Amino acid sequence: MLAKFIEHYNVGFTQAPREAVGDFRLVPKKLNLDRILSLRYERVVMNNHMVPLGAKSIQLPPLPDGRGYAGARVELCHQPNGQLQV
Repeated sequence: MLAKFIEHYNVGFTQAPREAVGDFRLVPKKLNLDRILSLRYERVVMNNHMVPLGAKSIQLPPLPDGRGYAGARVELCHQPNGQLQV
């Protein structure tokens, strides 16, 4: 009964497209989809220069002049390819 309804519905409302050209376009090489589609989180760097993210933490390298990142706000990007960036 459902199959018959669907067939009848499709006959009444289906239309052929005016143009056979697809709407999809190639992604330009310079566009970084992993960066664009990343999940972004704002975090505060702990006193030991670690950035917490759930059960994981990211250790930041020391600055050249001996200063630290403690207390600084940073943005973490968790990319679809699994890479984490601060």
